[in-house]
Amino acid sequence: MNLEEELENELQWRVEIFSYLKTIPKRRSFSVKEQEIYYNSIIPIIYSHLEGFVNKAINIYSRFLNNLEINYLEYHPNILLYIIENKYNNIFEDSIKNSNSKNKIVSKFCSDIKENNMYIPIKSNRNMNMNCKRINSLLNSFNIKPISEDKYESKLDALLGKRNCIAHGEANIQVSDVDITDYIKLVSDVIEDIIINMTEAFNGKTFYNDDIRDSLEEL
Repeated sequence: MNLEEELENELQWRVEIFSYLKTIPKRRSFSVKEQEIYYNSIIPIIYSHLEGFVNKAINIYSRFLNNLEINYLEYHPNILLYIIENKYNNIFEDSIKNSNSKNKIVSKFCSDIKENNMYIPIKSNRNMNMNCKRINSLLNSFNIKPISEDKYESKLDALLGKRNCIAHGEANIQVSDVDITDYIKLVSDVIEDIIINMTEAFNGKTFYNDDIRDSLEEL
């Protein structure tokens, strides 16, 4: 499978779940308690698919770049910074506590360069609180075009805010069928735009630094 196909697969199984979740109230009668549980649970579930997709998509994109076996000097500076920040994160944290450990950063960095071990980390930890700014920050780390802030920022902030309120036990959050439909569409639209932007970036080779890209365009 190519990059776009893998990303589309990540969308499609989520769309099937969204469809099922949205129609549950139409397929069965809820007791008052069941209705309360359903409406208090579905917003965090919808949000989790946004967070899950973004994390999965970044890992998929990283894997495809790693498979190209690009020399680190050819990477766009944003990607090289992402590698350094994530690959040496623990060492950076240690250096804050102990200035003598700063030489470990240089030593590890030089060793990895010498051994050509500058692959993009495939992270197991999760990026959380996915609003528009957070998503675009991650996309920017790979020199990928951002999603539209005008289109998504306020809506994603509202979804995240409602999700956090529910997750933290606030009982006065009201969720309607319209909210569910709107938030499912919002998450689906954001995912589709991310897929488009990632695919365009990969095909357009925006992961290369400007000098490399210019030379490729001249061929």
